[in-house]
Amino acid sequence: MSAIAAHLRVSERSVERWRRAWRDAGTATLASKGPMGRPKLTVAAMRG
Repeated sequence: MSAIAAHLRVSERSVERWRRAWRDAGTATLASKGPMGRPKLTVAAMRG
């Protein structure tokens, strides 16, 4: 798993989590859920 993590430039823990999710729920569970983090504010939202 360390070779996979290095190739993808992620932690081994992430690879282990993905593998466990795949094993438990199949490939559909690996689909992207979009970017992580808080949404960016728009100019209109900053103006109030």
